[in-house]
Amino acid sequence: MKILVSIDLKHRDLPSSALIGFHLEKLGHEVKFCSVWDEDLIMKNFRADAIILPKPVFSSTLVAKWKLKGITTISLNTEGNPQDKHYQYHIIVATDLLITWNEKQRKSHLDFFKKYPSSTYGRPEVVNLGCMRLDLHHKKYSFL
Repeated sequence: MKILVSIDLKHRDLPSSALIGFHLEKLGHEVKFCSVWDEDLIMKNFRADAIILPKPVFSSTLVAKWKLKGITTISLNTEGNPQDKHYQYHIIVATDLLITWNEKQRKSHLDFFKKYPSSTYGRPEVVNLGCMRLDLHHKKYSFL
């Protein structure tokens, strides 16, 4: 599978995204990285099967376009920056998979999609895998 990883801020997000890419390549996937908003430019030649985005609230137009093209869309929340005081994101077009930092954030996403059930593109799967930014600092990756 060809996977494109979109990087929002390289100083903040590239190390942990590179670690994710490392593991995906070990699983046999072809991985390419790009800056946010360069995804379509890169996909002209790369033709990704999946795209990993740096936030659950992304360009609704782009996410919808990729989904209509059959590209699997995934969001890693690199910011942990909810849009209101109730830790609620306002996602217009959700990716196919939302990866959260913690159970509170996962529950917030699930509550949002229960509250707004009608979606042209369906409900995403929401999983909690922890904070990807900190994984790189775990001692098991000290060899990197």
